[in-house]
Amino acid sequence: MPRKPSRKTYNFNRQDSSQENLEENPANEVSDQNQDLGTVFQENRFNQVNVQETLPLARPTRAAKTRCLQNLTRIINEETSYDLNVPQERNRLRASQRVASESDELREQRLGDLRRRASHRVATESNEEREQRLEDQRRRTAKRKANDVIAKRVETNEQREQRLEYQRRRASKESNEVREQRLEDLRLRASHVWQLKVMHNESTG
Repeated sequence: MPRKPSRKTYNFNRQDSSQENLEENPANEVSDQNQDLGTVFQENRFNQVNVQETLPLARPTRAAKTRCLQNLTRIINEETSYDLNVPQERNRLRASQRVASESDELREQRLGDLRRRASHRVATESNEEREQRLEDQRRRTAKRKANDVIAKRVETNEQREQRLEYQRRRASKESNEVREQRLEDLRLRASHVWQLKVMHNESTG
């Protein structure tokens, strides 16, 4: 009757068979190692993603918010000043072209027409129309002053030089007679406005 192999002999034979299997199929060992490396890489990648997801989100500081608001305010102010300056530049250019091409006779005729129309309008207007006209003048004056303040704040050196050059050129082309007439018109308008204010105070008082 054959003897049953001992447990020690069985384990030794099992180790030999495993070693023989590895020697016969070395590719299995390489594939197992690659599989183990892939598993480790996937685990590391999964852990890295979990760490990134658990990190707190970066929030802007108060200083960053303040800088952002300041930049937005500056951009809005620049766009607003540009929108205000464009019509003024166009009107100034048209006025300078008209004055440059206008002769003394045409200027006198234009000023005379303006004076006649103004006097006719003042003589024929009612109290309500006068109040409405004065209110419109005050509103336009306030708006013009506000626009002038904004324009002066954002006026560059080049724009200032152009404005001063235009004023000097206009003053040099103006004759003594035209200057006297212009000053007389200003005095008449000032006295007329003063009379209207006195009449308004008397009517409301």
